[in-house]
Amino acid sequence: MRVKRAHPPRAGASAPERGDARTRHTAERTPSWGRVLLSTARVWVGRHMPSRTIRRAAAAVVVVAGAAIVLATRSADPDAHASGMNADAKARDAAARWITTDVRHGTRMACEKDMCAQLRNSGVSGDDLVELTGDSVKLTGTQLVIASRGVRQRFGADLAYKIAPDVLGIFGQGPARVEVRQRNTHSRAAHDKLKAKEQRSRQHAALQLLDVPRVHTSSNAMHDLAAGEVDNRLVYTLAKIARSHTINVAAFGGRGPFTGIDVPERTVDIDQVDGGAAIDDNPAIAGILKLVRAQHGAYQVAGATLVSAGANGGVLRIRVTAPTPDGLLAKGLPVTKHPRPSAKPTSRASKKPVTKNTKKPSASSANTMGTVGTPSPTGRSHR
Repeated sequence: MRVKRAHPPRAGASAPERGDARTRHTAERTPSWGRVLLSTARVWVGRHMPSRTIRRAAAAVVVVAGAAIVLATRSADPDAHASGMNADAKARDAAARWITTDVRHGTRMACEKDMCAQLRNSGVSGDDLVELTGDSVKLTGTQLVIASRGVRQRFGADLAYKIAPDVLGIFGQGPARVEVRQRNTHSRAAHDKLKAKEQRSRQHAALQLLDVPRVHTSSNAMHDLAAGEVDNRLVYTLAKIARSHTINVAAFGGRGPFTGIDVPERTVDIDQVDGGAAIDDNPAIAGILKLVRAQHGAYQVAGATLVSAGANGGVLRIRVTAPTPDGLLAKGLPVTKHPRPSAKPTSRASKKPVTKNTKKPSASSANTMGTVGTPSPTGRSHR
């Protein structure tokens, strides 16, 4: 008979290290209580149930019960439970901070209890919150759905496909994530058609803006404008500034985290005004800030501030809030019309005979005199 020799301890290993290794090895091979109970139940069923059918049924019950026990023992791990709760809390906090600064005040939003509480703590008015309690799925009058874990479970696949397909921002990861979604009150086909129409509207207005001589852009900013990715409120604001100032647009941005290009960009950075840097010493900055902050109604901005950009100066950042209203600038940028010349002749002029070289103005030429295309900052039109 061959005797198996025990391996000598590793050279240089201390007694505590050898003891720790044996403890870890024993712990790895020790089954959990759930598995022990499951194995014991299986053996008992095999010995005491003579009928094969009864034995199979009892075994199925034992398997289900054992699985429940295993899951219960796993969920009882305080570290795992605390980690999950911490991830949920972090995601709710990040979403609430973004909503407080980037979502327009007065926007009605639906949320579950914990998310609504976090929003109230962050400064969102309780009048803007619709708390989903019990099995309620009523979203009447809401514009946003704050889709935390419970809300996604409540609405299922319909949430992303039909109820609120547009994502304004995603906060956190995995099951703990919080999605800020915009409500859809149309069918999915009508929604997609409306989205395409809005993008064409943004492209049309942006191309008009690029035709204004006093508006200069970087290559990236020009691409965003031409692609229809810029909120029309920003396009309108830039056109208004360009009536009196020459500006250079450095960049657009301001989308929520993890969103697609179908969500318009809501910030613009201007780094040059009237040939000078966007800094406090530039005399044009104060006038632009006053002009922009005085806007109201649908084109009101959320903020206009000077932001430092290092040694090269700074940028004037103009920001609008989410969600973007539909139907803005549907007919393009506003135009300025020249006054029509008086068509009524004087009595003395009416008595003069008409010579062969005098031509009566046609109706088409008279109509042409009163219309213009893109508004220019100087007040003159350029077709």
